[in-house]
Amino acid sequence: MPRSSLALRTPRGNVLPSKSWPLAGENPARQSAWKQGDSLGLLAMNATYDRLYRTQPWVYVCVNKLSRAIARLPLKTYSISDGTGERTEERTLPLAKLLRRPWPLARQYCLVESAVSYLAIYGNSTFVKFRGGNGQTPIELWELPWPRVEVIPGRDYPVEAYRYTGLNGVRKVFTAEDVVHFRYYNPNPDEPFGVSPLEALATTLAQENAAQRYGISSFGNAARPASFIKSERNLTRQQRKELREEIEQSYGGPENAFKVALLDNGLDWKPLAFSASEAQLVDNRKLSREEVCAVYDIPPPMVGILDHATYSNIDQQHWMLYMDTLAPICKLIEDTMMAQLVDVEPAWDGAFIEFDMDAVLRGNIEQRSQAYQRFLQSGVYTPNELRRLENNDAITDPQADAIYVPVNMEPVSPEMRKLAEQEQERQAEEAQARFEQERELAAAGGGGPPPTPPPPPPKLERRIGILEQRLQDAGIG
Repeated sequence: MPRSSLALRTPRGNVLPSKSWPLAGENPARQSAWKQGDSLGLLAMNATYDRLYRTQPWVYVCVNKLSRAIARLPLKTYSISDGTGERTEERTLPLAKLLRRPWPLARQYCLVESAVSYLAIYGNSTFVKFRGGNGQTPIELWELPWPRVEVIPGRDYPVEAYRYTGLNGVRKVFTAEDVVHFRYYNPNPDEPFGVSPLEALATTLAQENAAQRYGISSFGNAARPASFIKSERNLTRQQRKELREEIEQSYGGPENAFKVALLDNGLDWKPLAFSASEAQLVDNRKLSREEVCAVYDIPPPMVGILDHATYSNIDQQHWMLYMDTLAPICKLIEDTMMAQLVDVEPAWDGAFIEFDMDAVLRGNIEQRSQAYQRFLQSGVYTPNELRRLENNDAITDPQADAIYVPVNMEPVSPEMRKLAEQEQERQAEEAQARFEQERELAAAGGGGPPPTPPPPPPKLERRIGILEQRLQDAGIG
């Protein structure tokens, strides 16, 4: 469907005018459709991205770590008040319902896990909108498996449409407005899709694959101890055959390893040392797993690599995982959904979506109590706001909704300051009345020391202090 401008559609299907794409123009040599390569070259063999995920354990672990850690985070819908600018979580908006149930028999976890998994494997992830009627806002967001998707470039727009090929060979074309495309950065401007992280791991995975096949061959073909037999006399072909069969039967295979050998007739068993390449095989495999973690930006202890983990740094690396690794991916998902799902629907104007990391990063009870104490003393939160963070009911006391300062922990809001001063004045009046009563009793009794006068009210005391300081500064006091 040709178009000459970036179009926005209303809920009724009307097209709103917008600016033309600045790079629009005819390109007679443009490709009809782009499709990402299905495989990655590993030395003398090719492996599909799907097979690498299934057969390379550290790729499998890192992809699952990213997708499951992000999928457990709530993806919430908010609205912003025009008057106060405060945001409010919305659970009944159509957008919130779509995110909770993206397609039948699926929940939000399935949506996010699918998006992040395809991103981590292919560098791309696509979903198609289902509107349920001509021009209506989307009510479902269906998974569109990226390996079966082709990108159709446009003349007046970078992407004209997406073509999906099903299992039965049937092709369906979806316009760019009806597809949400998550993608990583690609430095090639001619490719309208992202770069897979596995491409950066091509050499690493080739070495890992070779090491795995070498280990399998070693165990599969080594039907002998790591040694050889030396004879002082020449053996006939039949004797060598019988000796080999006896050795293989008695000492071949891993179940016969480290058995004691009994030799006679001048036979000598010579052990064989490992070669330098065999000795470095384990170190090379350790390096490969660390390179996989580096490409996916995951701290090694978070995927079970505890070689350099300590009790003091493991908690900090957990924070690094969410703040440095997962947060950028969450931001990519949020912004892509806002640009391709929310902003293009005028009916959803004023709504935005955001991952909630507070439940994951709130820390243990000791860390939270220390943070809450600092928040309260610095005037960041009221006591009732802190109680809500812990899912506790609010206290029906005006002072629990006041902001406090760290000097003397007095309430600083005008209403609470007025109540506090009134309470102080009432206490001062009661103390003065008791003083007058005690003085009268002492005067009537005719003896005993006079009662001690009560201290002045706090407000009066502050005024007296200010006055004395001014007199002292003027050289009068």
